[in-house]
Amino acid sequence: MTHNALRKFFAPLAAWLLIAAILAAPGLAVAQDADSAAPSATGLDGYTPWPTDIVELFERLPVQDEGRVKPFDTFAQFRMLRMHSKRTMRLPVKDGGTTETVKIGPTEWLLDVLFRSERAQKYPTFTIDDSRVVVALGLEPHAKKRDRYSYLELLPGRAKLSELGMEYAKIEAEERTLEQGMLVNLARNVSDFEFLNNQFSFARKGIAVDGEGLPSEIFGETKGTLEVAELISKTEKLREFLAGDRGNLTPAVEMMMRQLEFYLGSARGLDLFPPRPGAGEKWLSAGEIMEASFLDPETRAWGLERLNLIKALVTSVDDEEKFRSAATAFSDRIESDVPDGVDPGKVGMEVSFYKGKFFYRALMLFVLGFIFIAFSWLAPVSRFGKWMATGAIVSAVLGLVSLVAGVVMRCLIQNRPPIHNLYDTILFITGVAVLVALFIEYANRQRLGLAAAVVLGAAGMFLAMRFEIKHANDTMESVRAVLDSNFWLSTHVTTINIGYSAGLLAAGLAHFYFLARLFGARKGDKQFYRNATRMTYGVICFALFFALVGTVLGGIWANYSWGRFWGWDPKENGAFMIVLWFLVILHARMGGYIRDLGVNAFAIIGGVIVSFSWWGVNQLGVGLHAYGFTEGVWPALFSFWAFELAMLAIPVFLWLRAREKPGDKVEGKGAPA
Repeated sequence: MTHNALRKFFAPLAAWLLIAAILAAPGLAVAQDADSAAPSATGLDGYTPWPTDIVELFERLPVQDEGRVKPFDTFAQFRMLRMHSKRTMRLPVKDGGTTETVKIGPTEWLLDVLFRSERAQKYPTFTIDDSRVVVALGLEPHAKKRDRYSYLELLPGRAKLSELGMEYAKIEAEERTLEQGMLVNLARNVSDFEFLNNQFSFARKGIAVDGEGLPSEIFGETKGTLEVAELISKTEKLREFLAGDRGNLTPAVEMMMRQLEFYLGSARGLDLFPPRPGAGEKWLSAGEIMEASFLDPETRAWGLERLNLIKALVTSVDDEEKFRSAATAFSDRIESDVPDGVDPGKVGMEVSFYKGKFFYRALMLFVLGFIFIAFSWLAPVSRFGKWMATGAIVSAVLGLVSLVAGVVMRCLIQNRPPIHNLYDTILFITGVAVLVALFIEYANRQRLGLAAAVVLGAAGMFLAMRFEIKHANDTMESVRAVLDSNFWLSTHVTTINIGYSAGLLAAGLAHFYFLARLFGARKGDKQFYRNATRMTYGVICFALFFALVGTVLGGIWANYSWGRFWGWDPKENGAFMIVLWFLVILHARMGGYIRDLGVNAFAIIGGVIVSFSWWGVNQLGVGLHAYGFTEGVWPALFSFWAFELAMLAIPVFLWLRAREKPGDKVEGKGAPA
């Protein structure tokens, strides 16, 4: 009967956890509803894939974004993730009388946006989760409620989208309705796409001019198209002309200047060019290069050389060999201009990091480990059960290795300790929880630590992936000024997060304790349950030590940075709550006020307090530590707390049942709690 109860509980849970992990994984061929088939667009007339060597060349091309030098591929990944909600895109391509699906990656997509701009406007780039957003723009929605739309499909409603986006952006994020939030995000994404799509328009189209309306002493008999580089070369004469009698400003000159102004404004947002020596650390976009070339005669030759490299790329896009040659020249120029403070090796390492998919592999291994451990419990003493337990151990260890390898690579790339933003805390806390749980398993070999390792590992990796997709920003962002200290990031931040991890692990072990009691696993084996409680209690002691030390170190850092040790800041209060609660558990246990049921129930409450300190106080948006706000976290937190409250009903039920059936007690000296 015990095995039947376990089978009823763990078999569906294993299946659902596996399905959830697959759906959460970025870059996987299996996709959610909007990806299950080609978009409702009629399809593209053929698709010419970019040569592999050209894609690899651009992947490793350094760019500066959000204050950090990173690979072109990383920039492309997070732009695609923000607009498309995935790191791959499926294109419906016509091939004769049929439509086939072609899958492209982030770098290929961004190359299309930059160099095949008109075709890229037909790609199903924008994920819209609710068709009401499309209706609000006055457009006809697709049949699916959640689907992907091309820029050309949204273009008729562009003016309305801009109007609504600006109107709703004035509303605080937490006060917007779901539809308003989606409209604000869509407006931002469409605007970003337009900047990328028009990035090299100056080289593709030039400036349309009428020679009859231009001053002949500057432009001669020019008609048709004037290259931007040629216009820049005539800057001084043009300035003299414009500084003279403005009444002579002909419509042709005015139109020329308006086109130039458009190019200066649209060719921004992609900082490809390292600065000139001694010109600061800010990299430049093509628009900024053009502007600097107009304003500064000393910059002109330098700027024209780089603009001509872009021109060579744009004009050779239909000739593979010429484009390869132009791309190589462009890459060589950028790499030779990279400042001494930028390590090209780390740019290449970052490309390898994302290609390695360390955290996705860790998730799959932890899920596999959970399936193994679930099957091992169905026949714990048989040879099959032992094989399954061995498989779970191997999967958990390999998952931890993959997770640690990913974290180490991130540290090397950023030259930082493991934690400097909220995303890092998820990875670090998960890794510590799995490591400690595996150590517990090594010490007692009762499979509870192993179960906690694979479940918490899978849950942590799932949370990390969902956070990355939801946030859709570079997770290796530049460190905030308030955290810009490798010493304190290595001491206080690391220590306090070890405390968080241990607190959550104790709560996880308590969940297994109560579920095992509820479903009758190892019924009558009092020693098994006493050992399980000792595990939970030991981890609580471990958590108390690191939470206390981390809190004290945080006070020292606060005194060093802000001139006071303690200020009752919400984040400080959250850490203090953790320390107080774990002290309550220790004193209550030592004083005999709580025993097995009580320790485990209080451990679950401790997990709730940790989750509030870890995530909840960031959402309050107040205090000196208010730098971790993440939109949409409150509903997830409330759902988690509701689940934990439901879990606390189990010890109440077990306590009442133990009072009615004294023979069912597992506590020492006959006490039910």
